[in-house]
Amino acid sequence: MMSTCKHLLSVLILGLVAGLLSAPAAAETPEAFMQRYVEAVREDGVGVTADFVHPEEAERFRAMLAPVFGAMPRTEANALAKMLFGGKADAGTVAAMPADRFMRSFLRFVEKQATTGLPGKGGIRITDFVPLGSVQEGEVHHFVARGTVEAGGLTLTKLEVVSIRPHGNGWGMLLSGEVDGMAEAIKATMASGAGAKGPQDGGR
Repeated sequence: MMSTCKHLLSVLILGLVAGLLSAPAAAETPEAFMQRYVEAVREDGVGVTADFVHPEEAERFRAMLAPVFGAMPRTEANALAKMLFGGKADAGTVAAMPADRFMRSFLRFVEKQATTGLPGKGGIRITDFVPLGSVQEGEVHHFVARGTVEAGGLTLTKLEVVSIRPHGNGWGMLLSGEVDGMAEAIKATMASGAGAKGPQDGGR
């Protein structure tokens, strides 16, 4: 199960980064914003993604994955929470955690897990980005870009349509259907592993 989960984590994080290659902040062109975003990822890692996602989408991301903790035996849920979020985190604090913190911590964890044991220096690296254009549909803007990201020996080049919509004085990115699918796959993998171990642990 761990190898399957690690593969899904790798695909999720690469797909998510490739899918975040556009989303303008107020008074910025898409190209200028892209440069700022790429530099932020290079400087601080993919956890900064949470700062660019629309708050409602960050909450939806949390809602997809946080219930896994409630489905696990308490001792395992607490151990997983501590591994993901550090400190004194447990299943209870995860349930009450703000969506942006949940997403940021989760992405930092999966970046580390996805690149552990791979050749190279590890981490996610954006090696190429080419903006191709955009189209507006009501208040939503759809941006087309071709990007290449690397994680160790794994390389992903994608033509991606990224959608954003207004939030306050700026913009917030919408999660892609692919990211939704990968998050659901990780959720199912984690839940199946918890279900297999559940009867051995009555510590709820």
